Amino acid sequence: MGRKNKVLEPGERRILQIVTHVLVSHFAPTAIIHYSTTVHQHKIRSLFCNQKPLKERTIYLLLIDDSSTAMDDGIVERMQDEANNLFDKVHVVIHAHTDEDVKFKLQERNPYFVQVINEGKVLFSAPSQSPWGKWEVVRSKEYLAKAVSVWRKQNDLGKGFIDAAEQAIASDQDRVGLCALYHACTRFCSGLIWVFMAYDHPPCKLDKLLRTCGCFSHLPVQHFFGTHDNEQLLNVMINNFNSRDFEQLKTFGELSTYRFLDLVKSFANIADGLCKQQFVELESELQQQGALQKEVSHG
Repeated sequence: MGRKNKVLEPGERRILQIVTHVLVSHFAPTAIIHYSTTVHQHKIRSLFCNQKPLKERTIYLLLIDDSSTAMDDGIVERMQDEANNLFDKVHVVIHAHTDEDVKFKLQERNPYFVQVINEGKVLFSAPSQSPWGKWEVVRSKEYLAKAVSVWRKQNDLGKGFIDAAEQAIASDQDRVGLCALYHACTRFCSGLIWVFMAYDHPPCKLDKLLRTCGCFSHLPVQHFFGTHDNEQLLNVMINNFNSRDFEQLKTFGELSTYRFLDLVKSFANIADGLCKQQFVELESELQQQGALQKEVSHG
């Protein structure tokens, strides 16, 4: 995942204090854990531009509550919106789960929850919150096999949506095509998140999925948010999915809908490359574990 913050920068510490205060005051969770921060910037390379790159910070939180009602998708979305409205150029990604669910995942040795509980910084813990203890991450051949299986399924679904988008656009059904491309992006993001974090991400907005991907790689965020043009394309795709006015397309010129297609196809290639690289690294990790176990058994 991204940079883990045992020691926080002064500015970041203040941001987390304010975010924590708002979440505790408005939603009364039993615990809030900060487990990563990433910093991205728009890259500008030009002899004719004096503008400094704009840095954007993304903060990742696990919010825990003892009530399943508090974990309703609408409430989690409200938490997300309130946190993101607090600062300019600061994004907050909130994953919310019940305490029962967290403890069940810990018993399963789920890598996402084990890492967050073991290494994250507890920003708030209510008196009623019982401790989680320390847990060990167990990587196995079964884990690798599931990661490969999950990616193949999500990748196939994503490509299916791209094929559907191409057919719709060719038939002058642009809005249908953009909706299909939106769904393709969500499939690629969900697959990436499972492969790298072993986290079954609940359904949510595409921009949150992309920010979550930024927790383990800068490439998805850089692809969609790194340039003004790509970010505009993403926003039109999101707004179209949310049934807003499709006339936004005309606000920045006569765009060909094939630009959206190219944007998503290139993201598919990025996602596939990231997952294949991760599979190689997991395989190497398992081989090293096997060699170490042999040494111990023969020692």
